[in-house]
Amino acid sequence: MKKIISITLLAFLLTGCGEPKIDATSEESLKASAEKICNTLTPQKCTEFGNAMKIVMMSQFNAKELIQSGGKNYDSELEKKWQKTLNDKTADQVIKEATEIKTTHHMK
Repeated sequence: MKKIISITLLAFLLTGCGEPKIDATSEESLKASAEKICNTLTPQKCTEFGNAMKIVMMSQFNAKELIQSGGKNYDSELEKKWQKTLNDKTADQVIKEATEIKTTHHMK
């Protein structure tokens, strides 16, 4: 019985030891988790991650939706899109998504 408990406990601990992920449940948690992730990266990778975050976030902007809404509540809708797009992703996942966005939109 002790062996089963030990194995279960070890498995539980190991699942929590992955790469840090973005918490986009609020603007504050997004900033804090992005900073926490950057602290685990090399300076070059941190810059790449920051640029990738900008690309992913800006890809959610839609001028047509902004005009149609008259600007009302667009900020909160945009924040919801960011949350959905970024939440629970690692730096590598964000960088990969930004690369895909750049490829799709023929960006350099």
